[in-house]
Amino acid sequence: MSSPQVVWKTDENGYVSATLTDGTPVAWAPQPGSQQAFLACPTFELLLEGPRGTGKSSVLIADFLQCASQHNFSPYFRGIIFRERFEDMKDIIAETRIMLRRAFPDEDGWNQTTHTYTFKNGAQLIFGILADEEDYDKQHGKQYAWMGFEEITTLPDPTLYLKMFSCARSTAPGIVPRIRLTTNPSGISHGWVKDRFRLPLSPGRVVGHLIEETLEVAPGEFMTLQRRAIHSSLSENKVLLSRDPNYAGKIAMAAKDSPDLLAAWIVGSWDIVEGGIFSDIWKPSVHVIEPFAVPTGWRIDRSFDWGGAAPFSILYYAQSDGSWYITPSGRRMFTVKGDVFVIAEWYGYNGRRNHGLNLTSREISKGMIEREFDWGWRSREAGQTRIQPGPADTNIWTRSDGRCIAEDMERPVRIGGRSYPGIKWVQADKGPDSVVQGIQQVREYLKGAMPAVDGLARETPGLFVFNNCTQFILTVPNLQRDKLRPETIADKQEDHCLDSLRYRLRHVVPVIRQRLRTGGY
Repeated sequence: MSSPQVVWKTDENGYVSATLTDGTPVAWAPQPGSQQAFLACPTFELLLEGPRGTGKSSVLIADFLQCASQHNFSPYFRGIIFRERFEDMKDIIAETRIMLRRAFPDEDGWNQTTHTYTFKNGAQLIFGILADEEDYDKQHGKQYAWMGFEEITTLPDPTLYLKMFSCARSTAPGIVPRIRLTTNPSGISHGWVKDRFRLPLSPGRVVGHLIEETLEVAPGEFMTLQRRAIHSSLSENKVLLSRDPNYAGKIAMAAKDSPDLLAAWIVGSWDIVEGGIFSDIWKPSVHVIEPFAVPTGWRIDRSFDWGGAAPFSILYYAQSDGSWYITPSGRRMFTVKGDVFVIAEWYGYNGRRNHGLNLTSREISKGMIEREFDWGWRSREAGQTRIQPGPADTNIWTRSDGRCIAEDMERPVRIGGRSYPGIKWVQADKGPDSVVQGIQQVREYLKGAMPAVDGLARETPGLFVFNNCTQFILTVPNLQRDKLRPETIADKQEDHCLDSLRYRLRHVVPVIRQRLRTGGY
Protein backbone atom coordinates (compact mmCIF):
# COMPACT_ATOMS: atom_id res chain seq x y z
CA MET A 1 0.00 0.00 0.00
CA SER A 2 1.46 3.37 -1.04
CA SER A 3 2.00 6.05 1.59
CA PRO A 4 -0.30 9.11 1.58
CA GLN A 5 0.70 11.99 -0.69
CA VAL A 6 0.25 15.73 -0.22
CA VAL A 7 -2.65 17.24 -2.12
CA TRP A 8 -3.68 20.88 -2.42
CA LYS A 9 -7.32 21.83 -1.98
CA THR A 10 -9.44 24.98 -2.06
CA ASP A 11 -12.24 25.13 0.52
CA GLU A 12 -15.63 26.85 0.30
CA ASN A 13 -14.06 30.17 1.39
CA GLY A 14 -11.48 29.99 -1.39
CA TYR A 15 -8.60 29.24 1.00
CA VAL A 16 -5.84 26.98 -0.32
CA SER A 17 -4.36 24.41 2.06
CA ALA A 18 -2.53 21.09 2.03
CA THR A 19 -3.66 17.71 3.35
CA LEU A 20 -2.65 14.12 2.81
CA THR A 21 -4.65 11.96 0.45
CA ASP A 22 -6.15 10.20 3.47
CA GLY A 23 -7.49 13.55 4.74
CA THR A 24 -4.89 14.10 7.44
CA PRO A 25 -3.93 17.80 7.76
CA VAL A 26 -0.22 18.65 7.45
CA ALA A 27 1.74 21.18 9.48
CA TRP A 28 3.34 22.66 6.36
CA ALA A 29 4.04 21.54 2.78
CA PRO A 30 6.08 23.08 -0.03
CA GLN A 31 3.99 24.60 -2.78
CA PRO A 32 4.68 23.70 -6.42
CA GLY A 33 7.42 25.72 -8.06
CA SER A 34 10.40 27.23 -6.29
CA GLN A 35 9.54 25.84 -2.84
CA GLN A 36 9.51 22.25 -4.04
CA ALA A 37 12.58 22.85 -6.20
CA PHE A 38 14.52 24.29 -3.25
CA LEU A 39 13.80 21.33 -0.96
CA ALA A 40 14.64 18.85 -3.71
CA CYS A 41 17.98 20.42 -4.68
CA PRO A 42 21.12 18.75 -3.23
CA THR A 43 23.55 21.51 -4.29
CA PHE A 44 25.94 22.45 -1.46
CA GLU A 45 25.31 26.23 -1.60
CA LEU A 46 21.78 27.15 -2.61
CA LEU A 47 20.08 30.55 -2.82
CA LEU A 48 16.31 31.08 -2.88
CA GLU A 49 15.73 34.58 -4.22
CA GLY A 50 12.67 36.51 -5.30
CA PRO A 51 10.15 39.17 -4.27
CA ARG A 52 8.43 39.51 -0.94
CA GLY A 53 5.67 37.13 0.02
CA THR A 54 6.97 33.98 -1.65
CA GLY A 55 7.46 32.06 1.60
CA LYS A 56 11.26 32.04 1.55
CA SER A 57 11.63 32.02 5.35
CA SER A 58 9.26 29.07 5.73
CA VAL A 59 11.17 27.10 3.10
CA LEU A 60 14.47 27.86 4.84
CA ILE A 61 13.12 26.42 8.10
CA ALA A 62 11.63 23.44 6.27
CA ASP A 63 14.96 22.70 4.60
CA PHE A 64 16.63 22.40 8.00
CA LEU A 65 13.84 20.13 9.30
CA GLN A 66 14.02 17.97 6.19
CA CYS A 67 17.79 17.50 6.51
CA ALA A 68 17.66 16.91 10.27
CA SER A 69 14.84 14.36 9.93
CA GLN A 70 16.91 12.39 7.43
CA HIS A 71 19.35 11.82 10.29
CA ASN A 72 16.65 11.17 12.91
CA PHE A 73 17.37 14.55 14.55
CA SER A 74 20.70 13.20 15.74
CA PRO A 75 22.69 15.25 18.26
CA TYR A 76 25.40 15.40 15.60
CA PHE A 77 23.06 17.49 13.44
CA ARG A 78 23.44 21.14 14.40
CA GLY A 79 22.09 23.99 12.31
CA ILE A 80 22.24 27.76 12.57
CA ILE A 81 20.38 30.63 10.91
CA PHE A 82 22.17 34.00 10.68
CA ARG A 83 20.99 37.60 10.42
CA GLU A 84 22.97 40.80 10.79
CA ARG A 85 20.92 42.02 13.77
CA PHE A 86 18.86 40.19 16.34
CA GLU A 87 15.99 42.66 15.83
CA ASP A 88 15.65 41.35 12.27
CA MET A 89 15.52 37.75 13.47
CA LYS A 90 12.40 37.98 15.61
CA ASP A 91 10.02 37.16 12.75
CA ILE A 92 11.81 34.01 11.61
CA ILE A 93 12.16 32.84 15.24
CA ALA A 94 8.42 33.29 15.71
CA GLU A 95 7.68 31.48 12.44
CA THR A 96 10.03 28.64 13.39
CA ARG A 97 8.33 28.14 16.73
CA ILE A 98 4.90 28.05 15.07
CA MET A 99 6.04 25.45 12.53
CA LEU A 100 7.68 23.34 15.25
CA ARG A 101 4.61 23.41 17.48
CA ARG A 102 2.56 22.13 14.56
CA ALA A 103 5.07 19.46 13.58
CA PHE A 104 6.08 18.40 17.13
CA PRO A 105 3.17 19.24 19.45
CA ASP A 106 4.66 17.12 22.24
CA GLU A 107 7.99 18.96 22.22
CA ASP A 108 9.03 22.36 23.48
CA GLY A 109 12.79 22.61 23.18
CA TRP A 110 13.04 26.38 22.87
CA ASN A 111 15.62 28.21 25.03
CA GLN A 112 15.02 31.95 25.01
CA THR A 113 18.38 32.75 26.56
CA THR A 114 20.52 30.98 23.96
CA HIS A 115 18.00 31.34 21.08
CA THR A 116 18.30 27.61 20.46
CA TYR A 117 15.71 24.91 19.79
CA THR A 118 16.83 21.45 20.95
CA PHE A 119 14.96 18.40 19.68
CA LYS A 120 14.29 15.30 21.81
CA ASN A 121 16.98 13.31 20.00
CA GLY A 122 19.53 16.09 20.47
CA ALA A 123 19.57 17.97 17.14
CA GLN A 124 19.75 21.75 17.49
CA LEU A 125 18.69 24.79 15.49
CA ILE A 126 20.45 27.95 16.65
CA PHE A 127 19.76 31.57 15.73
CA GLY A 128 22.93 33.66 15.55
CA ILE A 129 24.18 37.12 14.66
CA LEU A 130 26.82 37.76 11.99
CA ALA A 131 27.60 41.45 11.57
CA ASP A 132 31.35 41.84 12.12
CA GLU A 133 34.62 40.02 12.80
CA GLU A 134 33.81 39.71 16.50
CA ASP A 135 30.68 37.74 15.63
CA TYR A 136 32.68 35.47 13.36
CA ASP A 137 35.30 34.92 16.05
CA LYS A 138 32.55 33.54 18.29
CA GLN A 139 31.74 30.95 15.60
CA HIS A 140 35.31 30.06 14.65
CA GLY A 141 36.06 26.43 15.42
CA LYS A 142 32.42 25.36 15.67
CA GLN A 143 30.85 22.92 13.24
CA TYR A 144 27.43 22.99 11.65
CA ALA A 145 25.84 20.39 9.42
CA TRP A 146 23.46 23.02 8.09
CA MET A 147 23.82 26.79 7.84
CA GLY A 148 21.14 29.25 6.78
CA PHE A 149 21.52 32.94 5.95
CA GLU A 150 18.25 34.85 5.83
CA GLU A 151 18.20 37.99 3.64
CA ILE A 152 21.85 37.58 2.66
CA THR A 153 21.91 40.92 0.82
CA THR A 154 21.69 42.71 4.18
CA LEU A 155 25.07 41.29 5.26
CA PRO A 156 27.50 44.20 4.71
CA ASP A 157 30.69 42.19 4.33
CA PRO A 158 30.78 39.08 2.11
CA THR A 159 34.07 38.10 3.74
CA LEU A 160 32.17 37.06 6.87
CA TYR A 161 29.88 34.83 4.85
CA LEU A 162 32.78 33.12 3.09
CA LYS A 163 34.67 32.64 6.36
CA MET A 164 31.70 30.72 7.74
CA PHE A 165 32.31 28.04 5.10
CA SER A 166 35.04 26.77 7.42
CA CYS A 167 32.31 25.83 9.92
CA ALA A 168 30.24 23.84 7.40
CA ARG A 169 31.45 20.41 8.45
CA SER A 170 30.46 17.26 10.32
CA THR A 171 32.39 14.26 11.62
CA ALA A 172 29.27 12.07 11.75
CA PRO A 173 29.00 9.40 9.03
CA GLY A 174 26.50 10.20 6.30
CA ILE A 175 25.92 13.85 7.18
CA VAL A 176 26.71 16.09 4.19
CA PRO A 177 26.83 19.80 5.20
CA ARG A 178 24.69 22.31 3.36
CA ILE A 179 24.53 26.09 3.10
CA ARG A 180 21.17 27.71 2.37
CA LEU A 181 20.39 31.36 1.70
CA THR A 182 17.32 33.50 1.06
CA THR A 183 16.93 37.08 -0.09
CA ASN A 184 15.05 39.58 -2.16
CA PRO A 185 17.16 41.82 -4.40
CA SER A 186 17.30 44.93 -2.18
CA GLY A 187 20.10 45.38 0.32
CA ILE A 188 23.65 46.64 0.76
CA SER A 189 25.20 43.45 -0.68
CA HIS A 190 22.97 43.34 -3.75
CA GLY A 191 26.01 43.54 -6.03
CA TRP A 192 28.12 40.66 -4.79
CA VAL A 193 25.13 38.33 -4.42
CA LYS A 194 24.08 39.15 -7.97
CA ASP A 195 27.60 38.42 -9.18
CA ARG A 196 28.14 35.26 -7.14
CA PHE A 197 24.92 33.60 -8.30
CA ARG A 198 24.87 35.12 -11.82
CA LEU A 199 21.56 36.83 -11.40
CA PRO A 200 19.01 37.41 -12.71
CA LEU A 201 18.05 34.02 -14.08
CA SER A 202 16.70 34.03 -17.62
CA PRO A 203 12.96 34.86 -17.85
CA GLY A 204 10.70 31.96 -16.91
CA ARG A 205 13.52 29.95 -15.35
CA VAL A 206 13.06 28.72 -11.77
CA VAL A 207 16.23 26.67 -11.19
CA GLY A 208 19.47 28.36 -12.20
CA HIS A 209 22.42 26.74 -13.91
CA LEU A 210 24.94 24.91 -11.74
CA ILE A 211 27.96 27.09 -10.93
CA GLU A 212 31.20 25.28 -10.13
CA GLU A 213 34.24 26.87 -8.51
CA THR A 214 37.47 24.91 -8.35
CA LEU A 215 39.81 25.81 -5.51
CA GLU A 216 43.37 24.75 -4.72
CA VAL A 217 43.27 23.29 -1.20
CA ALA A 218 46.92 22.17 -1.19
CA PRO A 219 49.79 22.34 -3.69
CA GLY A 220 48.58 20.37 -6.69
CA GLU A 221 45.34 19.35 -4.96
CA PHE A 222 42.03 20.83 -6.08
CA MET A 223 38.41 20.66 -4.97
CA THR A 224 35.23 21.88 -6.66
CA LEU A 225 32.33 23.48 -4.78
CA GLN A 226 28.92 23.90 -6.39
CA ARG A 227 26.26 26.55 -6.03
CA ARG A 228 23.10 27.67 -7.77
CA ALA A 229 20.11 29.99 -7.39
CA ILE A 230 16.39 29.29 -7.46
CA HIS A 231 13.94 32.07 -8.34
CA SER A 232 10.60 32.38 -6.55
CA SER A 233 7.51 34.27 -7.68
CA LEU A 234 4.66 35.74 -5.68
CA SER A 235 2.11 33.97 -7.92
CA GLU A 236 3.39 30.61 -6.59
CA ASN A 237 2.22 31.36 -3.04
CA LYS A 238 -1.40 30.28 -3.43
CA VAL A 239 -1.78 29.91 0.34
CA LEU A 240 -0.96 33.58 0.99
CA LEU A 241 -2.88 34.97 -1.98
CA SER A 242 -6.00 32.96 -1.19
CA ARG A 243 -6.09 34.48 2.29
CA ASP A 244 -4.88 37.94 1.33
CA PRO A 245 -5.72 38.63 -2.32
CA ASN A 246 -4.76 42.29 -1.87
CA TYR A 247 -1.20 41.51 -0.72
CA ALA A 248 0.44 42.71 -3.95
CA GLY A 249 -1.49 45.98 -3.70
CA LYS A 250 -0.24 46.53 -0.16
CA ILE A 251 3.34 46.01 -1.31
CA ALA A 252 2.78 48.46 -4.16
CA MET A 253 1.45 51.02 -1.68
CA ALA A 254 4.43 50.53 0.66
CA ALA A 255 6.89 51.06 -2.19
CA LYS A 256 4.98 53.60 -4.28
CA ASP A 257 7.62 56.31 -3.78
CA SER A 258 10.48 54.06 -4.90
CA PRO A 259 10.24 52.37 -8.33
CA ASP A 260 13.38 50.35 -7.54
CA LEU A 261 11.96 49.08 -4.26
CA LEU A 262 8.69 48.22 -5.99
CA ALA A 263 10.54 46.21 -8.66
CA ALA A 264 12.49 44.34 -5.96
CA TRP A 265 9.50 43.60 -3.75
CA ILE A 266 6.93 42.73 -6.44
CA VAL A 267 8.87 40.96 -9.21
CA GLY A 268 12.25 40.35 -7.58
CA SER A 269 14.14 42.40 -10.15
CA TRP A 270 17.95 42.35 -9.89
CA ASP A 271 18.26 45.27 -12.31
CA ILE A 272 17.67 47.77 -9.52
CA VAL A 273 19.64 49.21 -6.64
CA GLU A 274 17.16 50.25 -3.98
CA GLY A 275 18.81 52.67 -1.57
CA GLY A 276 21.78 53.14 -3.88
CA ILE A 277 23.72 56.40 -4.00
CA PHE A 278 23.14 56.52 -7.77
CA SER A 279 19.96 54.44 -8.10
CA ASP A 280 17.80 57.44 -9.00
CA ILE A 281 20.08 58.56 -11.83
CA TRP A 282 21.91 55.45 -13.13
CA LYS A 283 20.21 54.11 -16.28
CA PRO A 284 22.04 51.23 -18.01
CA SER A 285 20.15 51.89 -21.25
CA VAL A 286 21.69 55.39 -21.31
CA HIS A 287 25.02 55.11 -19.53
CA VAL A 288 26.27 51.72 -20.73
CA ILE A 289 27.26 51.70 -24.39
CA GLU A 290 29.08 49.56 -26.93
CA PRO A 291 32.83 50.21 -27.33
CA PHE A 292 33.88 52.35 -30.29
CA ALA A 293 37.17 53.53 -31.78
CA VAL A 294 38.16 56.65 -29.83
CA PRO A 295 38.46 59.65 -32.21
CA THR A 296 41.99 60.90 -32.70
CA GLY A 297 41.37 64.33 -31.20
CA TRP A 298 40.04 63.05 -27.89
CA ARG A 299 42.11 62.90 -24.73
CA ILE A 300 42.81 59.48 -23.22
CA ASP A 301 44.00 59.22 -19.63
CA ARG A 302 43.61 57.00 -16.58
CA SER A 303 43.08 56.99 -12.82
CA PHE A 304 44.27 54.67 -10.08
CA ASP A 305 42.94 53.64 -6.68
CA TRP A 306 45.71 51.69 -4.98
CA GLY A 307 45.08 48.30 -3.41
CA GLY A 308 47.08 45.31 -2.24
CA ALA A 309 45.09 43.02 0.03
CA ALA A 310 42.02 44.89 -1.25
CA PRO A 311 41.48 45.34 -5.01
CA PHE A 312 43.07 48.16 -6.96
CA SER A 313 41.11 49.93 -9.68
CA ILE A 314 42.66 51.38 -12.82
CA LEU A 315 40.17 53.07 -15.13
CA TYR A 316 40.88 54.45 -18.60
CA TYR A 317 38.95 57.39 -20.01
CA ALA A 318 38.33 59.16 -23.29
CA GLN A 319 37.18 62.78 -23.05
CA SER A 320 35.32 64.26 -25.99
CA ASP A 321 36.43 67.43 -27.74
CA GLY A 322 32.86 67.92 -28.93
CA SER A 323 33.19 65.92 -32.15
CA TRP A 324 31.04 62.92 -33.00
CA TYR A 325 32.08 59.28 -32.83
CA ILE A 326 31.08 56.29 -34.95
CA THR A 327 29.35 53.28 -33.38
CA PRO A 328 30.26 49.70 -34.42
CA SER A 329 27.15 49.73 -36.64
CA GLY A 330 28.39 52.83 -38.47
CA ARG A 331 26.09 55.38 -36.86
CA ARG A 332 27.39 58.86 -36.05
CA MET A 333 26.79 59.87 -32.43
CA PHE A 334 26.74 63.45 -31.15
CA THR A 335 28.78 64.31 -28.06
CA VAL A 336 29.02 67.29 -25.76
CA LYS A 337 32.46 68.78 -25.32
CA GLY A 338 33.78 67.33 -22.06
CA ASP A 339 31.77 64.07 -22.17
CA VAL A 340 33.73 61.40 -20.28
CA PHE A 341 33.75 57.78 -21.42
CA VAL A 342 35.10 54.95 -19.24
CA ILE A 343 36.67 52.89 -22.01
CA ALA A 344 38.69 50.20 -20.21
CA GLU A 345 39.43 48.87 -16.75
CA TRP A 346 41.88 46.70 -14.86
CA TYR A 347 40.32 45.62 -11.60
CA GLY A 348 42.92 43.95 -9.40
CA TYR A 349 40.96 41.29 -7.56
CA ASN A 350 41.52 37.56 -7.20
CA GLY A 351 38.02 36.42 -8.11
CA ARG A 352 36.71 36.78 -4.57
CA ARG A 353 34.75 39.95 -3.94
CA ASN A 354 36.84 42.68 -2.33
CA HIS A 355 40.02 40.55 -2.23
CA GLY A 356 43.06 41.96 -3.99
CA LEU A 357 45.88 40.42 -6.00
CA ASN A 358 48.68 41.66 -3.70
CA LEU A 359 50.74 42.69 -6.71
CA THR A 360 53.82 44.88 -6.33
CA SER A 361 53.90 48.34 -7.87
CA ARG A 362 56.31 47.07 -10.53
CA GLU A 363 53.99 44.18 -11.44
CA ILE A 364 51.11 46.62 -11.82
CA SER A 365 53.18 48.91 -14.08
CA LYS A 366 54.14 45.99 -16.30
CA GLY A 367 50.55 44.76 -16.43
CA MET A 368 49.30 48.20 -17.43
CA ILE A 369 51.82 48.58 -20.22
CA GLU A 370 51.05 45.11 -21.60
CA ARG A 371 47.33 45.92 -21.61
CA GLU A 372 47.95 49.26 -23.30
CA PHE A 373 49.86 47.41 -26.02
CA ASP A 374 46.91 45.08 -26.51
CA TRP A 375 44.39 47.95 -26.57
CA GLY A 376 46.40 49.80 -29.20
CA TRP A 377 47.15 52.90 -27.15
CA ARG A 378 50.90 52.29 -26.78
CA SER A 379 53.43 51.43 -29.48
CA ARG A 380 55.52 48.29 -28.94
CA GLU A 381 58.15 49.53 -31.38
CA ALA A 382 58.63 53.14 -30.29
CA GLY A 383 57.19 52.85 -26.77
CA GLN A 384 55.14 56.00 -27.32
CA THR A 385 51.73 56.21 -25.74
CA ARG A 386 48.59 58.18 -26.42
CA ILE A 387 47.64 58.03 -22.75
CA GLN A 388 48.12 61.15 -20.63
CA PRO A 389 49.02 61.02 -16.93
CA GLY A 390 45.96 60.93 -14.69
CA PRO A 391 45.20 61.16 -10.97
CA ALA A 392 46.08 58.46 -8.46
CA ASP A 393 45.47 57.76 -4.79
CA THR A 394 47.80 60.02 -2.80
CA ASN A 395 48.82 57.03 -0.67
CA ILE A 396 51.21 55.94 -3.44
CA TRP A 397 53.39 58.97 -2.66
CA THR A 398 53.84 57.88 0.97
CA ARG A 399 57.50 57.11 1.55
CA SER A 400 58.84 54.01 3.26
CA ASP A 401 62.62 53.53 3.57
CA GLY A 402 63.08 56.46 1.21
CA ARG A 403 60.94 54.99 -1.61
CA CYS A 404 57.34 55.36 -2.72
CA ILE A 405 55.00 53.46 -5.03
CA ALA A 406 54.57 56.41 -7.41
CA GLU A 407 58.30 56.61 -8.12
CA ASP A 408 58.60 52.83 -8.46
CA MET A 409 55.82 52.81 -11.07
CA GLU A 410 57.52 55.59 -13.02
CA ARG A 411 60.72 53.60 -13.46
CA PRO A 412 61.30 51.99 -16.89
CA VAL A 413 59.81 48.51 -17.39
CA ARG A 414 61.42 45.68 -19.38
CA ILE A 415 59.07 43.58 -21.51
CA GLY A 416 60.27 41.10 -24.10
CA GLY A 417 63.85 42.24 -23.73
CA ARG A 418 63.02 45.90 -24.36
CA SER A 419 62.78 48.83 -21.98
CA TYR A 420 59.66 51.01 -21.94
CA PRO A 421 58.87 54.20 -20.02
CA GLY A 422 57.03 53.56 -16.77
CA ILE A 423 53.68 54.90 -15.58
CA LYS A 424 53.32 58.50 -14.47
CA TRP A 425 50.61 59.76 -12.14
CA VAL A 426 49.50 63.07 -10.65
CA GLN A 427 48.10 63.35 -7.15
CA ALA A 428 44.34 63.07 -6.76
CA ASP A 429 42.32 65.51 -4.71
CA LYS A 430 41.74 63.84 -1.33
CA GLY A 431 41.11 67.01 0.63
CA PRO A 432 38.32 67.65 3.15
CA ASP A 433 34.91 66.52 1.86
CA SER A 434 36.49 65.29 -1.38
CA VAL A 435 34.46 62.06 -1.16
CA VAL A 436 31.13 63.87 -0.88
CA GLN A 437 32.11 66.38 -3.55
CA GLY A 438 33.36 63.61 -5.82
CA ILE A 439 30.11 61.65 -5.45
CA GLN A 440 28.18 64.80 -6.30
CA GLN A 441 30.28 65.26 -9.45
CA VAL A 442 29.60 61.67 -10.48
CA ARG A 443 25.89 62.36 -10.09
CA GLU A 444 26.17 65.52 -12.17
CA TYR A 445 27.94 63.66 -14.97
CA LEU A 446 25.40 60.83 -14.88
CA LYS A 447 22.61 63.38 -15.08
CA GLY A 448 24.40 65.16 -17.93
CA ALA A 449 24.26 61.97 -19.99
CA MET A 450 20.46 61.83 -19.84
CA PRO A 451 18.56 62.89 -22.98
CA ALA A 452 17.05 66.36 -22.73
CA VAL A 453 13.38 66.21 -21.78
CA ASP A 454 12.43 68.76 -24.43
CA GLY A 455 13.89 66.64 -27.20
CA LEU A 456 16.75 69.05 -27.82
CA ALA A 457 20.44 68.13 -27.76
CA ARG A 458 22.24 67.67 -24.45
CA GLU A 459 24.16 70.69 -23.24
CA THR A 460 26.21 69.52 -20.25
CA PRO A 461 28.94 66.83 -20.22
CA GLY A 462 27.85 63.32 -19.30
CA LEU A 463 29.42 60.07 -18.18
CA PHE A 464 29.23 56.89 -20.27
CA VAL A 465 30.74 53.45 -19.69
CA PHE A 466 31.81 50.83 -22.25
CA ASN A 467 29.93 47.59 -21.64
CA ASN A 468 33.19 45.64 -21.31
CA CYS A 469 33.99 47.48 -18.05
CA THR A 470 32.18 44.76 -16.13
CA GLN A 471 33.58 45.41 -12.65
CA PHE A 472 32.73 49.10 -12.83
CA ILE A 473 29.18 48.25 -13.91
CA LEU A 474 28.87 45.65 -11.17
CA THR A 475 30.17 47.72 -8.27
CA VAL A 476 29.57 51.45 -8.79
CA PRO A 477 25.78 51.42 -9.43
CA ASN A 478 25.27 49.04 -6.47
CA LEU A 479 26.87 51.23 -3.79
CA GLN A 480 24.47 52.02 -0.96
CA ARG A 481 23.93 55.34 0.80
CA ASP A 482 25.03 55.78 4.39
CA LYS A 483 21.84 55.87 6.47
CA LEU A 484 23.17 58.62 8.72
CA ARG A 485 24.93 60.65 6.00
CA PRO A 486 22.90 60.07 2.82
CA GLU A 487 25.21 62.30 0.76
CA THR A 488 27.93 59.66 0.98
CA ILE A 489 28.18 55.86 0.86
CA ALA A 490 28.02 53.31 3.67
CA ASP A 491 31.20 51.69 4.97
CA LYS A 492 32.51 48.21 4.09
CA GLN A 493 31.51 48.32 0.43
CA GLU A 494 33.46 47.55 -2.72
CA ASP A 495 34.02 51.19 -3.64
CA HIS A 496 37.38 51.03 -5.43
CA CYS A 497 36.03 51.84 -8.92
CA LEU A 498 34.08 54.77 -7.47
CA ASP A 499 37.20 56.12 -5.79
CA SER A 500 39.12 55.84 -9.04
CA LEU A 501 36.29 57.56 -10.93
CA ARG A 502 35.91 60.47 -8.56
CA TYR A 503 39.68 61.08 -8.64
CA ARG A 504 39.32 61.54 -12.38
CA LEU A 505 36.21 63.70 -12.40
CA ARG A 506 37.71 66.05 -9.80
CA HIS A 507 40.95 66.28 -11.75
CA VAL A 508 41.29 69.41 -13.88
CA VAL A 509 42.41 68.48 -17.40
CA PRO A 510 43.62 70.82 -20.15
CA VAL A 511 40.95 72.35 -22.38
CA ILE A 512 40.49 70.17 -25.47
CA ARG A 513 40.39 71.88 -28.86
CA GLN A 514 37.71 70.40 -31.10
CA ARG A 515 38.90 68.55 -34.17
CA LEU A 516 36.77 67.31 -37.03
CA ARG A 517 38.91 64.28 -37.74
CA THR A 518 37.71 60.97 -36.27
CA GLY A 519 38.94 57.42 -36.10
CA GLY A 520 41.03 55.13 -33.97
CA TYR A 521 44.59 55.58 -32.80
